[in-house]
Amino acid sequence: MATFELDDADGTWGAGTLNRPRGLLDAIPEGFILCDTSLRVVDVNDEALELLGIGRDQVVGLPLPLNAWDAVREDGSRLAPEDHAAAIALSTQEDFGNVVMGLRTPDRGWRWLSADACLLMDGDQVDGVAVSFTDITIRRAERRALSCLGQSNKVLVTATSEAELIGGACDTIVQAGHYALAWLGVGNDDSKRSITILGYSGYTESLIEEDLSWSTDHSTGLGPVGVALQTGEVQVDNDLEFRASHSAEPQPALRSTFASMIAIPLTDHLRPATVLTIYSWDPQAFDGPAVALLTEMAGDLGYGITKHRDAVRLEEALDGTLAVIARMTETRDPYTAGHQRRVGALSAAIAERLGLAPAEVEGVRRGAQVHDVGKLGVAAEILSRPGRLDDLEFALVKRHCALGADILRQADLPWPLAEIAEQHHERMDGSGYPAGLRAEQIILPARIVAVADVVEAMAHHRPYRPALGLDAALSEVTERSGVLFDRDVVEACLAEFEAGFAFDDDA
Repeated sequence: MATFELDDADGTWGAGTLNRPRGLLDAIPEGFILCDTSLRVVDVNDEALELLGIGRDQVVGLPLPLNAWDAVREDGSRLAPEDHAAAIALSTQEDFGNVVMGLRTPDRGWRWLSADACLLMDGDQVDGVAVSFTDITIRRAERRALSCLGQSNKVLVTATSEAELIGGACDTIVQAGHYALAWLGVGNDDSKRSITILGYSGYTESLIEEDLSWSTDHSTGLGPVGVALQTGEVQVDNDLEFRASHSAEPQPALRSTFASMIAIPLTDHLRPATVLTIYSWDPQAFDGPAVALLTEMAGDLGYGITKHRDAVRLEEALDGTLAVIARMTETRDPYTAGHQRRVGALSAAIAERLGLAPAEVEGVRRGAQVHDVGKLGVAAEILSRPGRLDDLEFALVKRHCALGADILRQADLPWPLAEIAEQHHERMDGSGYPAGLRAEQIILPARIVAVADVVEAMAHHRPYRPALGLDAALSEVTERSGVLFDRDVVEACLAEFEAGFAFDDDA
């Protein structure tokens, strides 16, 4: 920025040998205002008048900031007079720059400007300040969109569910992008063509689900959201104020003070039709580059939602498969019908009380659900014999641990199902089978299932004895705690029953 000095000959502002500031200032492509040390405006160029949306008679001779300025910060709070660039420069006696402010101009709506202030010197004395303005409205819109894209990638990586992903994405749009409102909705194929909101964030006062529809008979259906759902194409409205003032039946969202919006369909990834809608307080917030960045972000969001839904479907299919395997086991040992399912429920409750992560809890539940699958390789007449087994028969029964592990190792699963099947009869003192493992050699999920297995078996009927009851079962694991069974697991098991856990014998 050039240094301007006071021309003592005629009292005008000059620079070097130039003494016609008007010609000089109007040649500068940025908005320029020259002030004296009391912040009274001495001169202003045409570009500044255009940027500020005011006339020369509303500027020259008046102090900064002008009454016409209703400047706000990026967070929407009012920019106090002492926080303007010129005031800071004079108070600190140093040039000061990059003060971002939003101004609502009479003719062009909201504009975002970056202001820099440079001291005007007469020798060693400060005689005023020059303020330059740069219009950053479009650049700011692109920056906000880029910030959304970058931050949303973190949400995509860390979200553990569809709801968390959608909520996190909407929060990111509002917080990182400084947009007013973001919501994701799905167009229903019902008689009203209603829209169900899946997630939202921001200023939601005017976001009423009952007011939303993508029917052409409804006001929303005629606006950007409805058209986006109907056509599968991005819709932008950068002047909602104009639409609201010229619409016979304004959309619900237009009852607020939003100035622009974008509706981005996620049809490349999701069915039924789904749309991401973003509102801004600023007009012209969604220019070409910003639209491209936000559309890319919406595409990533749609891809992430699809992956979460695929994962849920796969897990449901896996649960169905494990349930079938469990029922197949029960056909070989009908007296223990429901045993694996009940052990699974208790094992999961114990694992959760021990503080295991949700994914680990699910792994324990699923491992318990099929821990006896190896019994498929044991003769049914041995499993259902109503009496004590001889040594040879018991040796055959004990083989079910290794057989079950062999079966489950055929599948590449993210949980230690095979190890649970193999180790659930191991004991802390090494007296268990099939490998005589001790203490920490036994994985924690297997130590959990071992306790749950004994408690469930003793509490229920077996072909070789009647049910012993829950009290006897809990007394057994308590007495053997630290010897046969993991002490922490036993304590967690007792705490679960004290908290009200009960076996579901009817399911």
